[in-house]
Amino acid sequence: MKQNNLDKKIKELKSKNLAKNFQVSFSDIIKYLNRAKKELIIAHKNIKIDKNTSCVLIYQSMLKVGRCLMFSYHLRPIDGSQHKTTIEFCEVIIGEKFRQLIESFDELRKKRNKFVYDVTEVEISDSELNYYFKEAQKLIELVDKIIKHKNPQKELL
Repeated sequence: MKQNNLDKKIKELKSKNLAKNFQVSFSDIIKYLNRAKKELIIAHKNIKIDKNTSCVLIYQSMLKVGRCLMFSYHLRPIDGSQHKTTIEFCEVIIGEKFRQLIESFDELRKKRNKFVYDVTEVEISDSELNYYFKEAQKLIELVDKIIKHKNPQKELL
């Protein structure tokens, strides 16, 4: 990620009222990140009971991880497009190398919307669900590293 691209994206998000400045401690960000990790574990354990609920939880976990990334840059998404804003911001930070991961995040956003808002039952296969679970794990690992690197209160050795 180039600083210039990041600065442009932050300016764009603020000018469109899609994000605002947000002060939060890294300890709170880490707590929120840990909650996202826990939700991913719950999603995995719930697969045999209800695939749709697991899919929603996987997405929710990814969304929280993305929000953690925004929080670490002292930003918070606002308005009715918070989910898309979070994904766009992740794309700028994570970069081209992880394009497939970002595309998976956005695909899952759309599936989650169908699960939540559509009247008809939406099917998801075991292989799709496992794929999204692995993508969520990748996102968590990646954002975890970024946040640990940015954290001024780094753990003592």
